[in-house]
Amino acid sequence: NVPRWSVMGDAPWYSFDYGHAHILVYSTEHSIASQMAFIKGDLADVDRDVTPWVIVAGHRPLYLTGLDPSWDKDQQVAAQLRAELEDLFYEHGADLVLAGHHHSYQRTCPLYKGECKPAGTAPVYMVIGMAGVMES
Repeated sequence: NVPRWSVMGDAPWYSFDYGHAHILVYSTEHSIASQMAFIKGDLADVDRDVTPWVIVAGHRPLYLTGLDPSWDKDQQVAAQLRAELEDLFYEHGADLVLAGHHHSYQRTCPLYKGECKPAGTAPVYMVIGMAGVMES
């Protein structure tokens, strides 16, 4: 089963179908506004009969935990990403949102606006940056 690819030129955001999953990759290192038409159109075009699972991935997380004061900037970025993308992911029924950036593993309940929702009604957010780095 060959994946269906949707790419905008050489932009670092794209999507593809793989088996029963539709995967959308967006860039947290570029303006979300410049990607919004692609993201909205891509999510609107998902055929849940063909790809019932919708997985979204970007480098920086929309949600992360931690009290380290050095993460304050990351919390600000997460809040901005939530303001720009959270409603869209929720409205289009994304099942899973993957991110890295932090060298840890974190997982939420199905979450919308910071509140746990019943299973299957909101995305689960995961930080999967556990490859690690040597820090002093």
